[in-house]
Amino acid sequence: MTALLVMRGCSKNRWLDWMWAGLIKKLFLQIRENLLLVPEKNFRQQHGEGRYFWQLAYMIFCLVLSMPINAYITYVGYEQGFIGAGPNWFAALGPQAKVFVAIVSTVIGLGVGIALFWFIAFIVHLAIKRLGGTEGFESTMLVFVTSNTGNFIFSRIPLVGMAFSLLALYNCVQGMKQVHGISTARAVAAVVVLPIALLGLFLVFFGGLVLSRAI
Repeated sequence: MTALLVMRGCSKNRWLDWMWAGLIKKLFLQIRENLLLVPEKNFRQQHGEGRYFWQLAYMIFCLVLSMPINAYITYVGYEQGFIGAGPNWFAALGPQAKVFVAIVSTVIGLGVGIALFWFIAFIVHLAIKRLGGTEGFESTMLVFVTSNTGNFIFSRIPLVGMAFSLLALYNCVQGMKQVHGISTARAVAAVVVLPIALLGLFLVFFGGLVLSRAI
């Protein structure tokens, strides 16, 4: 019996060692490399078939790391009335309920963010293909995920998030150039100009809809 427990303990430790050495450690190392300026070799190494699910795990891991920061900012936003209809309903909740609401709101927000991220990546990919891109959607997603490492983790922090967003745009342009074999001008048009134009059209449409209802 003792020997069986020892064997189970050893197998559990080996599993934890494998998790650290084979997965979690690799994810942390990749985050460290891609946090600021993504090295050119990383775009080449991560480009190609068979990397899609690894990058999906990488994106989810980054978002999990961001959850404490995002939950805290959401909590403060509710407290100050920046989020929701006002601070009164949130102030009426107990401490545990407030934490629960902040966490649930953060998870929902991350889910919506992931869906929007995929949608933008798909639109950009269509534009890149029209501009002479040579690779499939998987390769575009790989560049998007790698380039947005810092953005995934720190996007909700004022000023810091803006800096990482600009850095993500630069990394994304460089990655699209390398992976799809297009010029800098075409990469900028697909990655920067097109999303801004779509955002402008959305704001005009939404603003016009709100104004028409107000009138």
